[in-house]
Amino acid sequence: MNRGALMILFLVIASFAASWGDTISFEGSVEFGGAYPPAGPAPWLTATLTDLSGDQVQLLLETNGLIADEFVSHWFFNLNPDFDPLNLIIEQQSGPIADIRLGSNAFRADGDGYYDIVFDWVAQAFSAQQTAVFNLSGLSGLSVYDFEFIDAGGGKGDFLMAAHVQGVGAEGELSGWVGTPHTVPGPNIVPKPTSILLFSLGVCLITAKRSRLA
Repeated sequence: MNRGALMILFLVIASFAASWGDTISFEGSVEFGGAYPPAGPAPWLTATLTDLSGDQVQLLLETNGLIADEFVSHWFFNLNPDFDPLNLIIEQQSGPIADIRLGSNAFRADGDGYYDIVFDWVAQAFSAQQTAVFNLSGLSGLSVYDFEFIDAGGGKGDFLMAAHVQGVGAEGELSGWVGTPHTVPGPNIVPKPTSILLFSLGVCLITAKRSRLA
């Protein structure tokens, strides 16, 4: 491919960069309540946040690490304290229907830290091997990084996410509290696809220019 064609491809991909956002994933891999972890290997739960266009974020919840009769009854998240959670709009796209509650440090997980957002499954179980998708909006400049905050006042550690897993044990009579501990550098940060493509194309353009000058 000649330098002119590479430049055109570079500009086309760059035009989409603003609408392709970052993705971060929180893995529920620690039982922090001193109770009973799910039976399978960790991580038991995964929450993936992806930037969409127009100050929107998509939230994908997965229970792929749960087995048998295990299910999630409550799933907690934090929000950037610069925002009022009551102004956040959450619309469910798929999966078991959740009741959603919002409030600044209003919801406590297992007597530990306080969170701003909680998804409750009451009428319909969020069972093992299921997914649920939500669109989050209503806040100017909202991005995936506005959910990368720890719980308030937690005595059992700093967590980015928490969930109550029930139906654990041979008879399903046990439960545990699963969380994503805050570590450095933090949860898995996945670069936006355009970042990789633009970098690669930039290298190609530089190589083409040097070849032409040689």
